Amino acid sequence: FIGSKRLQAIKPLDLRDLYSTLSSSGLSNRTVRYAHSILYSAFKDAVRLEIITRNPCDIVQPHALAADRNAKAAEAWSASEVTSFLNAAREDVLYAAFYLLIALGLRRGEVCGLQWSKIDLNQGILKVEQSLVPVGCRLELSTPKTKASKRTLKLSPDALEVLRLHQAQQQTRVGTPAMGWVFCTASGGVIHPDNLKRTLTRICKTIGLRRIRIHDLRHTHASLAARAGEKLAVVSKKLGHSRSSFTGDVYRHVFADELETALSMDSLLASSPSTAA
Repeated sequence: FIGSKRLQAIKPLDLRDLYSTLSSSGLSNRTVRYAHSILYSAFKDAVRLEIITRNPCDIVQPHALAADRNAKAAEAWSASEVTSFLNAAREDVLYAAFYLLIALGLRRGEVCGLQWSKIDLNQGILKVEQSLVPVGCRLELSTPKTKASKRTLKLSPDALEVLRLHQAQQQTRVGTPAMGWVFCTASGGVIHPDNLKRTLTRICKTIGLRRIRIHDLRHTHASLAARAGEKLAVVSKKLGHSRSSFTGDVYRHVFADELETALSMDSLLASSPSTAA
């Protein structure tokens, strides 16, 4: 579709046809979106180098298709499962990474691309401004694709304590990484996002815990936040979603227990704002 065309000749309609063909060929929605992400970055560089005047990926995106039949439904750990996992992971070098994934609902790329310069331990805030993404055989640092994904999150006292301890241990183990990576290799370089998956799998196997995907830790945050009474709009903003409706669609399975809860009239009225003069 576009491989034989000059960059300047590629139109949004060409991309729409490409995405439709990829989808109809049996590729998952996630794979099609990944192809779009790669193309977006390539065209963005072309605009920056003044090879083309606009990014055609800004005009057309993969269709918002129904959930992929082959995609695994979102899963989430219960509070007791989270506790068991964190207790078992406490001595692991990536313990703080897992803590942030669950406590803040970060994406794995956002955790792996995190630098100390984006964290203010005194103010207790963490800025999500970049993500480490595997592209072929290499890793690339990318900026959020939407304004909502670029966000500032408040750190709880326990998360701050975990990060301070991690920082002290990191300085003892590897010194100060040249690029200031929060999570790094023994030589101070970035860690591959797949390392998180391997570590999670190993720990779950060791303690006999139900294994879920790394991305499901984000789902776990959403589920526990909803169970704790946090409003969907707040959960959506923290996760970096553009719309609350999207959050509701993505986490429909995760919120199943909450949706099935039957509230009494007393409970409903107790949560209503006072009408007293």
